[in-house]
Amino acid sequence: MPADTDLCKIVRRENLLRLLRRNLEERTASYAPAQVDAMAALLQPLTNVRAEQKAQHVDAIKERTEGTICPFCGGELKLRCGKYGSFYGCSNYPKCRYARPVKNG
Repeated sequence: MPADTDLCKIVRRENLLRLLRRNLEERTASYAPAQVDAMAALLQPLTNVRAEQKAQHVDAIKERTEGTICPFCGGELKLRCGKYGSFYGCSNYPKCRYARPVKNG
């Protein structure tokens, strides 16, 4: 029978939340509040971009998740018909096996 290790814990689903909470309580903070504030100060200027840049970023993400470009390999997505209906599959199949269902509506 498998046993717990430092890297692997075996737990029943009903005990999982209790184990996670106990584990979090036993941990020490990785960063002091001052360190977190310093990191936030370094990242803050990077979030101050024009609305146009934000819109371009959102469009690029949508193209990768909803468009005609495979988010895994960058190949073209093609409409295909399969055993269970239509779907978009990567043109680099079988090297890339990405597939996305066709949205209705």
